[in-house]
Amino acid sequence: MQSLTETSDGKLWGGNYTSLFSIEKSTKKIKKTFIGNTVRCIHEDKDKNLWLGTQEGGLLLFDRKRNKFKRLTTDDGLPSNTILRLLEDKEGNLWMSTYNGVCRFDKKQQTFRNFSVNDGLQSNQFSFNAGVELSTGEFLFGGINGFNIFFPEAIKGFNQKNNLLLSDFSVNNQSIEESKVEVSETDSGNLKKLVSITIKRLYRLNLLHLITIMPTR
Repeated sequence: MQSLTETSDGKLWGGNYTSLFSIEKSTKKIKKTFIGNTVRCIHEDKDKNLWLGTQEGGLLLFDRKRNKFKRLTTDDGLPSNTILRLLEDKEGNLWMSTYNGVCRFDKKQQTFRNFSVNDGLQSNQFSFNAGVELSTGEFLFGGINGFNIFFPEAIKGFNQKNNLLLSDFSVNNQSIEESKVEVSETDSGNLKKLVSITIKRLYRLNLLHLITIMPTR
């Protein structure tokens, strides 16, 4: 077995290199489900959902009634398809260590936020099963260069207001300045009218997306 946990209904769940096993302790009945990847960690969340962290198979949400699973991978936002350890914070977010940093998964919003060495991690590479919630409420994840310890609730969401600036306006592939089209005295209403009336001409807007680069922490 590569992983083993007990769920709220008293069942034992274990994973090996290819499959997931459920074990009834009273009857010793064992049920096997083929996963196709090594099951590195198993976690039952506060909503009684069963999550599996796999080797190169991503994060799986296992439906115990239907005996099926939903797979989340790097295509969905994970930093790596290898999940080494799963922890859950007080808000129900899943935190996981991987071979490419630490990730927080917001189950309600179905969004991932990834953390790397640029955020202060000991390394992007973490170690199998090296994660625990301490009695203080802190999370600890261990990797090849040590460990990281933090309060998950102290990691706030990244809310940034993005600004767009108009850098160029072209008519028939010529900028307004080059074609000497007078727009300085037209207000936005007249400009919209101009664009809507002269639909046979090619208009192009060049926009600048301003972002703020956060310093290395």
